[in-house]
Amino acid sequence: MLERGGVPSVVMVTGEFKELASTIAHAQGEPGLEILVLPSNIEELSDEELRYLAQITFDEAAGKLLWTGSNK
Repeated sequence: MLERGGVPSVVMVTGEFKELASTIAHAQGEPGLEILVLPSNIEELSDEELRYLAQITFDEAAGKLLWTGSNK
């Protein structure tokens, strides 16, 4: 995993895969890996809703990366 090499990382999954992502992160020795959960109904979103989701997701991921990176 990139985290072991000092590269801040965020994993993005839909709700159905959050537990699996967490289990894998723990098994790989990365229990603190940042997991960002996206809605499962992305294909049902309008273009406007999708653009909004992309912006807030980008902002949240960037925040997690910057916060994680500044604490290592």
